This record gives sequence, C-alpha cells and structure tokens, in this order.
Amino acid sequence: AELDPAIDRIRLRLRLTGPELERSPGMQSWRVNYQPVTDMSIANLEVSATEVMELDRVILSVNVLNRGPIDEALGAVIAFYAGPPEEGRIIGRQAVPENTPIGQPRQVQFAWITAQFAGTHVVHARVEDLFGNEAFHRARLVAGAPIEIRASSDASLPAIEIRALDATGEVRTGDYLPSQTAFLITISDSSGIDGSTIEINLTTADGILPTVGVGSNLVSQLSILPTSTSFQYAPPSFEDGTHSLEVRANDRVGNGPATKQISFEVTSDLRLERVLNYPNPMATSTDFTFLMSRPSEVTIKIFTLSGRLVRLIDVPSGRAGYNQIHWDGLDSQGRTIANGTYIYTVSAGDGMNSVREKETLIVYR
Repeated sequence: AELDPAIDRIRLRLRLTGPELERSPGMQSWRVNYQPVTDMSIANLEVSATEVMELDRVILSVNVLNRGPIDEALGAVIAFYAGPPEEGRIIGRQAVPENTPIGQPRQVQFAWITAQFAGTHVVHARVEDLFGNEAFHRARLVAGAPIEIRASSDASLPAIEIRALDATGEVRTGDYLPSQTAFLITISDSSGIDGSTIEINLTTADGILPTVGVGSNLVSQLSILPTSTSFQYAPPSFEDGTHSLEVRANDRVGNGPATKQISFEVTSDLRLERVLNYPNPMATSTDFTFLMSRPSEVTIKIFTLSGRLVRLIDVPSGRAGYNQIHWDGLDSQGRTIANGTYIYTVSAGDGMNSVREKETLIVYR
C-alpha cells in the first residue's frame, strides 16, 4: 500500500490463526525487514535545442537531489517522455549515479537521437525505479517549451549486401558454397541503420532456423557507422542441399524493412559449372568465370584450333562458388596472340576427383 511520506512511524499488527484452534497460537518473537526508499527530487528540466531535423541529437538534462533517508541513490532512474508519461512515448531512461549523497545536487543528462520522432513534442521527466514504475516519492517535470522535429527527406530503403568470406564477390542465387561458411553482411543507408530491426533468417535443407539479430552469438565483428552497419554471421555447418539466407532491416527514420534473400547450394560432389569468358570476342584481355562446388586446384589451357597449346594458367586455390580469372591475352612467350578462334578448357581437381569443361573464345581486333 502507498503511505503518506509525512508518516514517520508505522505500527504493524499481526494475527495468526489455525484450523480448529479456539485461540491464536503463541509467538515468542517476530521481525519486519524494511528497505528505505530514496527520496529523489528533480528540478530544471532543460533541452539543448527546440528546433531540429530528424536524427539530430538533443541533450535532455535535469538536476537531481537526494533527500534521504539513505546516502545512496539505489535504483533511481530519470525517465524522459514525449508527452505525459501515461499517454506519451518513452524517449529514454538514464540511471542516477548510486553514489549520490544526501543534499548534494547532481545533473543527469540523456542524449536523445530524434529518429522517428518527427513532429512537435513537449518533454516530460519523472523519477522511476529500474522496472519503469513511478517512484514512491512522486517527482515530475515538464519542459518549458516544445521541441519541433522536422521530418527527414530520406524515403529510400537500406541497401543490403551479402558476401561469403571464403568466396569471391557478393553471393548470388545458385552459387555453390562450402559446408562451413561465414557471411559478411553490410547494410547501408544515408540515415543509418536501426540495429534493433535487423533480422537474419536461415532456411536449410532440414528446415527453418529461429530468427536471430545482431545480439546472437552467431554474429561477430559488429561495426556501426553513421551510414552503415556490418557484421559477420557464422551459422552451423550445412548439409548437402539447397539453403536460403534472408536479411531484413529498417533505417533509423523508419524506412523498411528492406529485404535481401539469396539461395545457394552445398554438395559433397566436385562440380564445375557456368564456364564463360568475358568479353568474348576479346581484343586484348578477357576474364574466365565459373562456379565450383568445392575449393579445388584449377588449370586453364588455351589452344589453337589445331590443338597447339597457347597458354596455361594455374590457379592453386580456386574457391567454392564464383571464381574469376584474368588473362592478359598473351601466349606462354609473352607475345600477343593472333586474331582467330581458340579452344580453352577449365579443369578442377581436389586430389580425389576432377572435372573439366571446354569452351570457345574469339580474338578480334
């Protein structure tokens, strides 16, 4: 029950009863444990600005005074609201330092990042406990002037990029990845990223895994910058099959959620697919591109139509997934090759299995 703070003495009466007893049983001693509540008063609610753009920072401050009866501010919190606490929106809470002695004023500040608060607001402050309940000794303040927060002009969704740490470039749907894969995820937006909205959803060949955020133990190397958030995501090992990864996030002014989804393959078999070169026809140089299901040694051979070997390119550490190998258009002697049609082969081997694909390229200047 709530008691009048002016009461300085309390008398408690205890009556014990038992079934089938005519009188209450006797009691030799009893005790009541009482923890005094710190009486905190607040004054001088100030705001650092009254006209700002959304995402700008406003410093809110109040002076607090410990009026006893104990020489510590145990569990006292200053809560700031946009509007009255009963119907307004919480801005944030700032703990009063515990080592606040009786009778010594202290200033408590809170940095309000005004994202998603566009409009006109009157700031209220009150003393609360650690659970958000209003303090026993009620203490409230209202700022003397409203704050006008002009809405951001940003209406675009965040951009999401997903890379595999042991693959080249961004992961594209249909890529092969190794069974143990870690992802580098970067989310960018001019207004910054609301980290509380980031969701990572993984669907494996065995089913859907629980959604996780950046606070998960599967997430590491979290980097938060004014216009981007990046982190590494290392899920458990994948079994053979098709898997999909989805990342969702909002920016700090509420645009979103933006969604990026990829699907990829994991297989124990050695596969070599989508062998191409670009540009084709080539003038001076070209890039060979292909997908591999597992890390392997790769050899590229370019032949004339008559079967003469023109150039051999060894790649000792081909990656699972997308690979891109550059050729400068020179033969094994460092000479520019002649115009015409050539045959090339791409071979991959991991010591146990090997695969090879053959394609044609044209040189035209």
